[in-house]
Amino acid sequence: MIEIVILILGIFLLSMITTTIGLWLAYRCCKVKHLVVAGLGFSTGIMLAISFFGLIPEAVSLAGSRAANIAILVGFFTMLLFDFLLPHMHVIEEKPRNSKLRNVALMVAIGLSIHDFPEGFAISSSFIQQSALGLLVLISVAIHDVPERFATAVPLVLSQKKSFVYKMAFMTAFAEPVGAVIGAVAIAITPGLTPLFLAFAAGAMIFICLDELVPLALGYKRLHYFIAGVGASLVVYFGLSFIV
Repeated sequence: MIEIVILILGIFLLSMITTTIGLWLAYRCCKVKHLVVAGLGFSTGIMLAISFFGLIPEAVSLAGSRAANIAILVGFFTMLLFDFLLPHMHVIEEKPRNSKLRNVALMVAIGLSIHDFPEGFAISSSFIQQSALGLLVLISVAIHDVPERFATAVPLVLSQKKSFVYKMAFMTAFAEPVGAVIGAVAIAITPGLTPLFLAFAAGAMIFICLDELVPLALGYKRLHYFIAGVGASLVVYFGLSFIV
């Protein structure tokens, strides 16, 4: 129990740090579009690497491919359902010159919170299943968060007052710790379903990549920078996998 509490506090601290770094980069580099696209590519690549090379293989080895595949689909379509039912706006839909910018920013922040939630769930689920896997996922998500926060904050930075942007950004930073708490509680109640929770988290993160990060990157029309970011993320992820 103490280890889980420390883990959740660590997730919260990392989330706040990565949010701060991401916002700082957004203010410094908000007009350098190729950096934004590369950051989105990096975030996308490392999330897909966590899913396909970390969470899914572990789930398949413990629960079998059929059960793991079903859990992946459940995670994917659960996020899709949330996307339809919960009021929010995708970053790519944000219009800097809209007369209702504060409402737009709030809706974007809610959307990002929805999308950050599965990351915390994945961290706690993987850490409880296997500490080495959990540490790999934790570090990878922390590294992923910096370019993601940077890229997704850029449209808001271009259109909002600094104090309001910081409020919206730090609101999203609470999503990962909340996801971690729910993941830990779910495993405590039904420990036998831990492998399926891993697959569920993988499906949710795959949806995030396809629904939010890739469309946002394509909107900047600099695909080669996106691909470079994906490649860099894979180098980082596999480098970490050898160390952890």
